[in-house]
Amino acid sequence: MEVKADSRSLLALQPKPKPYKTAVGRGLYLLTMPSGSKLWRLKYYFDRRERTLSIGAFPSMTLAQAIKARDEARATIEAGTNPSAVRKAEKAERAEQRAHAKAFRLVMTLDH
Repeated sequence: MEVKADSRSLLALQPKPKPYKTAVGRGLYLLTMPSGSKLWRLKYYFDRRERTLSIGAFPSMTLAQAIKARDEARATIEAGTNPSAVRKAEKAERAEQRAHAKAFRLVMTLDH
């Protein structure tokens, strides 16, 4: 489904019995779920395979923010890196940092 991409028209999209996509451009689309939630997705190709990147939820992530995230992901792809792999690596690093912080807090509470 193609509509004029502005916040008002995207906000007015109504849920249907099945999920549907509303194209914004350059692979970015808004996926409207039967529950009424709206999710930003980016369809892209990497290593000759079609892939999908979750960007965020609408309206907490605005159209402008989603377009910026799309452009950043496209730059990553053009640099030869899969944006999903970058996101997974960042998530793993955050988990490791949380584990270190938790261990540090535990040591500090045992010292008292």
